[in-house]
Amino acid sequence: MQYEIQTKIGNIWENTITDDEGNPVTFTTAQEAVDELAQHQADIAEAVANGDMLPSYDAQRIVSIDSAQGIVKVECETVDPV
Repeated sequence: MQYEIQTKIGNIWENTITDDEGNPVTFTTAQEAVDELAQHQADIAEAVANGDMLPSYDAQRIVSIDSAQGIVKVECETVDPV
């Protein structure tokens, strides 16, 4: 089982967390995904506080993925203004 962080763009959920080469990132545990999402939101909050970007109200979620079945379960979902 793999986990990914998805952001809702319009009506579509997409994995928007990428590595340095632009490839989508997945995580081997739900906790790794939770930690990454927390860091991602902290980075956005810092950029907003520094005036580098406007607040973001994007919905994000962590889903478990099975290569044969696709999304198995939405682990958590959040809409945090950061």
